[in-house]
This record gives sequence, C-alpha cells and structure tokens, in this order.
Amino acid sequence: MLKVHKANFLTALLVIFLFFPVVASCGPFHQRDRPSNSDNKEVAISFVAKVRWIPLEGGFYGLVADDGRRFLPLNLPDTFRKEGLKVRVRGEIKKVVTIYMWGTPFEIHEIEDYSP
Repeated sequence: MLKVHKANFLTALLVIFLFFPVVASCGPFHQRDRPSNSDNKEVAISFVAKVRWIPLEGGFYGLVADDGRRFLPLNLPDTFRKEGLKVRVRGEIKKVVTIYMWGTPFEIHEIEDYSP
C-alpha cells in the first residue's frame, strides 16, 4: 500500500514539473495582440534646470529642474559643466543602469544657457 502512495506522489510531481511550465508560458490570450515594450518610443521632454556638482561617487554633474526633479545627464557638454548655471534642456529619459544613485538618467538632445 505504501508503494501505491509513493507512485501517486511521484506521478503528481512529474505532472507538476512537466505541465506547470507549459501552462505558465502560455499567458493570457488577450495579451498576445499587445505590442512589446521595445515598440514604445521614448518621448522628448524639456525643462529649465540648474547645473549642480554632486559630490557623491567621486563627483558628477546633475540637473535639478525648477520643479525639484533630479536628472542625471548622460551627455552634458563640457561648456555647460558649471555649478549653478541655469539651462533650458530638451531630451529623453533613458532606462539605463548607472553607478550613480542620484537622479533619472537623461540623454540631452538640446541645451542652451537660460537667462530670463
């Protein structure tokens, strides 16, 4: 009688390990028509900010927008690397990993000195 229970247990394990991955990989049918995340285009945004020297992780320049948002410029030109400089910026938020634990990674498309 013990062998019957053991055989049922092993059969149940076999079904779980073979059947579950197949079912889990199928996913809901309604999601098959949705575009993947790679099809989503990033949207350009613009804002006015101050250039700040951030003395963390060896130091780097960041942008602090007028509304307080913090952006980590991935390609800040050398001519704009001045503490306290007010700039108008247009670019895209990027989904990348950086060593800096500060701000949202941001790729600059256009930047100019901003003197109101």
